[in-house]
Amino acid sequence: MNKRPIFYSERHKEKIDLIVKMNYFASVTMICFALIFYFFLDIKKVIPHTLITYSILSLINSLLFAKHRNLHTSYVISTSLGLIGALVVCLYSGGIKSPFIFILLLIVFSGYVSTRSYGKFHLYLILVIILAI
Repeated sequence: MNKRPIFYSERHKEKIDLIVKMNYFASVTMICFALIFYFFLDIKKVIPHTLITYSILSLINSLLFAKHRNLHTSYVISTSLGLIGALVVCLYSGGIKSPFIFILLLIVFSGYVSTRSYGKFHLYLILVIILAI
């Protein structure tokens, strides 16, 4: 079976580049933070393990995206991983007083960068999560 080449618009290419670069940057950054937390700050329980797990799953998501080229699926997985990771770190580092809670706001911004409906969904979801915390 012959596969036809996929042609993307310029905006679609920018979204692809943004998500892939964000996944790589976040993965490398979280690995660095996990090492700092583990070795220098002597935080050895849940938080460094969460950051490493996020990094590995984010890299796997990027590799899978290179194979399936489905931007929607990759975006949903990326934001879900970020939301779950940020929630776990917030809960284990002080709850509502956690210095990591601002990451939840960044997830809302990433939703609005993609589409308005994603942004609204993330905004309402994160408001409920913050109220629950």
